Amino acid sequence: MLKTGKGDAIQSLIAQCNAIADPMQQTQCLQNASKQAKEIESQLDNDNRPDWLKGVSDFFNTNIFQLTVRGWLLALAIAFQWIVEVCLLLTALLGPLAVGGSLLPVGNKAIFAWLTGFFSVGMIKLCFNIISGLVATIVLNANNNDPMIFAFAIGILAPILSVVLAAGGGMAIFRSFSSLASFGLSSAVMRIVNKS
Repeated sequence: MLKTGKGDAIQSLIAQCNAIADPMQQTQCLQNASKQAKEIESQLDNDNRPDWLKGVSDFFNTNIFQLTVRGWLLALAIAFQWIVEVCLLLTALLGPLAVGGSLLPVGNKAIFAWLTGFFSVGMIKLCFNIISGLVATIVLNANNNDPMIFAFAIGILAPILSVVLAAGGGMAIFRSFSSLASFGLSSAVMRIVNKS
């Protein structure tokens, strides 16, 4: 963060000089900006942290560590997608059991629970794909970004957020099915009562 802040300060100095139209003044401005950039860089080199903290920081900034973490995060995202697709297949295979259970003369119909599960898993997949697409678009449009941002968002945040969103959506769908069934039942009872 410190390096990023110093880099932004140096870029703002250069941007100020680029706004000057006179070539002589722009040259002087760039020379002053160069001196200020060297001062900022020398402040950055004065690291007063303990040696063990510098070693830990250097380890976390190595390419091998970042590639390993990024690989694990992307593997988590792929595993999550596979699990969701397996859940969709299993839910589809349980459909005939739900239909058969709905034919039994019991109070709760199994088809509503099956539809809720099917829509919930489908919404998880849909939410994950939308979040992944949005994060990928944002990362591609950013000029200067860290590759770990995409891996972290796809590997951890997107699965959690998509499950939370789909859980709420699944309950809403279940409530709408329940209210639709109760409305249909009450209207049928009212028609029978009105005819008699």
